[in-house]
Amino acid sequence: MIIEEQKVKVKWNNANRKHYVLKGYKFTKNGDEFEVALDDLTKSSKSKVLLSCDFCESKMYRDYDRANRQKNHFCSLRCSSKFNANKQKAKRIKKKCEYCKREYAIPKHLERISRFCDKHCLANWQKSAFKGENSAVYVKRENVNCDWCNKTINRTPSYLSQRKYNFCNIDCKRNWHKEILVKSEEFIKINRQNMLNNLSTGKISFTNSKPQVIINELLTAKKIRFTNEKKFGEYSFDVYLDDHDLLIEVNGGFFHVDNRFYEKIKYNMQLNRIKMDKKKKTYLKNYHNKNVLYLWEFDIITNLELCNELIDLFISTKGILENYHSFNYDNQATLSISKKTIIPYMEWDKSDLAEITDLSVREKINRYQPSKHVKFNCDYCGKESVQYLYHYKNKDNHFCSAKCSKHYKQRNNSCYQCKNCGKDVSLPNYRAELLKSGKVKNVFCSRSCSSSWNQNNRLQDTKIQIECLHCNKKYKVSKYREQTSKYCSIKCSRESKKNKIKTTCGVCNTELFVVPSKISNSKSGLVFCSNKCVGIFNKHSKSQKIKKTCKICNNVYFLRPSLARKSVTCSKKCQSIWQSQYLTGKNANRYKDK
Repeated sequence: MIIEEQKVKVKWNNANRKHYVLKGYKFTKNGDEFEVALDDLTKSSKSKVLLSCDFCESKMYRDYDRANRQKNHFCSLRCSSKFNANKQKAKRIKKKCEYCKREYAIPKHLERISRFCDKHCLANWQKSAFKGENSAVYVKRENVNCDWCNKTINRTPSYLSQRKYNFCNIDCKRNWHKEILVKSEEFIKINRQNMLNNLSTGKISFTNSKPQVIINELLTAKKIRFTNEKKFGEYSFDVYLDDHDLLIEVNGGFFHVDNRFYEKIKYNMQLNRIKMDKKKKTYLKNYHNKNVLYLWEFDIITNLELCNELIDLFISTKGILENYHSFNYDNQATLSISKKTIIPYMEWDKSDLAEITDLSVREKINRYQPSKHVKFNCDYCGKESVQYLYHYKNKDNHFCSAKCSKHYKQRNNSCYQCKNCGKDVSLPNYRAELLKSGKVKNVFCSRSCSSSWNQNNRLQDTKIQIECLHCNKKYKVSKYREQTSKYCSIKCSRESKKNKIKTTCGVCNTELFVVPSKISNSKSGLVFCSNKCVGIFNKHSKSQKIKKTCKICNNVYFLRPSLARKSVTCSKKCQSIWQSQYLTGKNANRYKDK
């Protein structure tokens, strides 16, 4: 609010001269300052008037025309939001929760809608009110028997219409598949028919190396030296061109899954081969920065000339192509990329690949390969485990799990008891020596035990006494808070802000109100109304800076103490001249004796 009965300073000008003369003030000259009563000010006056914050009651100055238009006045946005929040809280009405019967306050516009005090009471009420047949989405169930254990279960009609067999859990389903379905004549007949269909249509061939043999004969006829099954790291590639340092992969249509013939992945071996192709491509790109030319089985058999031209192009461009898959090229007139390119499954995202993959192929499989893996007994527990041969050779000790590795490393450690809970703690030798020497006094099994013990056994006399800047009462604080702590309570902190001292800005002499601690903590003994005034003061104040003379141009300049010790020049231009004169020959920083 505006503090009444205050005198306001105003300057004479042509706009306000007539108004104040009629009010009885004596005109001197334009620009002269004079004091007027608050009620005599014009409505549009820009003069600063003293206000009191309607929330924290602190003093401040504002323009009269702005203050006169506002109903409430605040020193900050924080005070404004708190004042309005309290105002809204006062208008709230009380209701009783239908679940816990506790009274709670809500805004008036929610009186008809609100029934519960919080979301937890709403959830608890819904659990009992909308359960079973009372649920809005309830569907009547039918009783059926589990086809494995004959247990009675409840299922919806839509669930039963989609399934020929019903099970109470996944274990019953697996047991039924393993003991009944796999051994049934119907299942064996279906598997046999699928296998015959795949063989007759060429999806599974007796000689998987037929496309490989064709490419080998083509390279031999072209007199290009090559190596089959070239190894890079843990992977091998079908063809390596020795003279050109290039790689070619011959992909079968079924095992590597040609997009042109397989819109969905239904075989476990296909999914595993896609993952392996993706790993091989990523490894080669990241660690060897190489690209691979992929020749697909259908193109090799039906259009060998296309593969021949692709190999020539691959060699001439030194392994750089727009596309590296043969099914994306056409050689009707000249070799060019097809209008509609196909993205192979090995480049698909996991989520996109999952959409075309049958769930039955996602079962966990045994990846053990005698050529790449080795079986061993754990050096700690003796359990048999499998590991990559590459990792096995790089380590002296081998373990089945991280837990066994940890226990093995701790076998020679010293055992102590936790100071808080008494639990056994294994310490390395270097930590045990620190404990014996007295540098470390206590041992804990966890951070929670450490903090709990320190809180219960903390010495009370480590705190120091300081005096409150508002009520002068002495209170105890931790030693590290000696310089930052000013008040004994939040109440004193708030009250001190109300009792602000009237002072002037150290640069522009503008009147302002500040807390006493701001003046006492100021190194210069001055306070400022804005950051602009602070910058002006720091720019013109030379008391904290050291005077120096440039060794090149002899100009006087000022520097902070931290920079003055090493500085010899006033600018970068002078510095470069000084370095060219004094830091040459043996005086240079990087000079070396010949």
